[in-house]
Amino acid sequence: MKNTKKITTDALLLSLLCIISPISIPTVISPINITLQTLVLTIITILRGKNSFLIIFGYLIIGGLGLPVFSGFKGGFSVLIGPSGGFLLGFLFFPLPIIRFLNDSISKVHAFLIFLLSHLIVYLPGLLWLKLYLGISLIKLFKIGFIPFLPGDLIKIVICTILFKSLISFKNRLKI
Repeated sequence: MKNTKKITTDALLLSLLCIISPISIPTVISPINITLQTLVLTIITILRGKNSFLIIFGYLIIGGLGLPVFSGFKGGFSVLIGPSGGFLLGFLFFPLPIIRFLNDSISKVHAFLIFLLSHLIVYLPGLLWLKLYLGISLIKLFKIGFIPFLPGDLIKIVICTILFKSLISFKNRLKI
């Protein structure tokens, strides 16, 4: 029964990621859209810890095979090698700080910093790939690949900081 609960939870969280991710706001200055993906990734990682890697990998496989689960209702291998490919790859590394450092006894300030680090980890491969893909300067890269997304990411980080203890409590009650 315990494994059934965990498998069902993983499937539901994967479904949540696939439902929320395509919903996006296009930006005028960037080929990357604004999404709620990292908010969902944070929730998934808090609830499932190391299993979040499998959920994220499953999401990338499903999208890579062509189902329209990526930003803007896109799917296929071309998205994985397109402008947002590095950010999608970064999703695989997103859980690392949360798994390593987050627990219910840390302060909200520490939680905020952990979530910020997870977001920055996504930016590293994302910005490197975007620079290579577009062949642009570092200044232009930050103007189109970082600055437009910073306010939204900070809002998502604050939301997760407010919710993290409740999510950990929920996880413990469900015993997942």
